[in-house]
Amino acid sequence: MAIVPKHNTKSGQVPDTEEALSSLPCLSEVLTFPVEVSHCLLTHKSFANRSPTHLQEVHSKEQALTQCSSALSKLSSVAVLVPSPSTSSGMSSALSTCATGVFAGAVGCEDLREVFEDAVVIERNLNDGGDRTSRSSRAT
Repeated sequence: MAIVPKHNTKSGQVPDTEEALSSLPCLSEVLTFPVEVSHCLLTHKSFANRSPTHLQEVHSKEQALTQCSSALSKLSSVAVLVPSPSTSSGMSSALSTCATGVFAGAVGCEDLREVFEDAVVIERNLNDGGDRTSRSSRAT
């Protein structure tokens, strides 16, 4: 069994999920349900005591960047949004410089902190507002 993101209100269909489901004929979708999305902003621990206004880049999957772009522009007018193939690869980039951050979903945020010991959360519940739901599917 797997629970996977299928559609979100800002970016639409999640192509990675569609591709994965179509390439694995042993999986079939059995249920679709809404999940509220909340993001956090992480960075290297050496940046933890500085204001997010100093961020120069923010890396994440395109869906997360779309869901948080307005909220980030209020924190840092100079940060460039950099799409990454995955949140984990974005975190690897963020840890290479203390002027870089990464967005992650609230659950992914804690997972990243376990994998990347130098990662710290500098903002929680960072979203553009409005409907923040993602339709997720349960596949078996």
